[in-house]
Amino acid sequence: VLLFFSLVVNITAAPYKSTVAAPWGSDYFFSIFFKMAVEFLNELNVPFFKVGSGDTNNFPYLKKLPKKVGMQSMETMRRVYETVKEHNQNFCILQCTSAYPLEPEDVNLRVIMEYQKEFPDIPIGYSGHESGISITVGAVALGAKVVERHVTLDKTWKGSDHAASLEPEELAELVRSIRTVERALGTGVKRMLPCERPCHDKVQ
Repeated sequence: VLLFFSLVVNITAAPYKSTVAAPWGSDYFFSIFFKMAVEFLNELNVPFFKVGSGDTNNFPYLKKLPKKVGMQSMETMRRVYETVKEHNQNFCILQCTSAYPLEPEDVNLRVIMEYQKEFPDIPIGYSGHESGISITVGAVALGAKVVERHVTLDKTWKGSDHAASLEPEELAELVRSIRTVERALGTGVKRMLPCERPCHDKVQ
């Protein structure tokens, strides 16, 4: 599972890569909101872009972009898929509900599985705005290959994003929990495992 954590920054790309991304052994990307940003970031060889939910049906922008898809219908998403695929084979779609903070009953994690059926040749992920980490971990258990969460240093700061973001300790726990779930997913093949042998021998 790829993990993306959103921060708002006002810094040029080169210093950001060297001072923020490199120490974590990670790469970086940007959300884009207008055509000039696409052209500028292309010149910097940014590995990929993200389009937010509000621009999902803004088809002129749909190139080399992971997609976050709140406020859209499946019909729109099929069109998005065909439009992006025509220009670029390397993209993903993230299930998202555009509410801050997001209540559990509005998350609709089952859409992840519907996207997997509709678009089996691309990675499907989850972009979460809920409180806590359990729902995001559940998304991974359902097959999300990409996860995005927002990060803040203090949830009490003003602005809708902060209340729906993770503080550093929660971020660390989310990463640990996702790695545990990845180990627990297994192969899907039902068979007796070596760890079951003692119990098997005891009851036979």
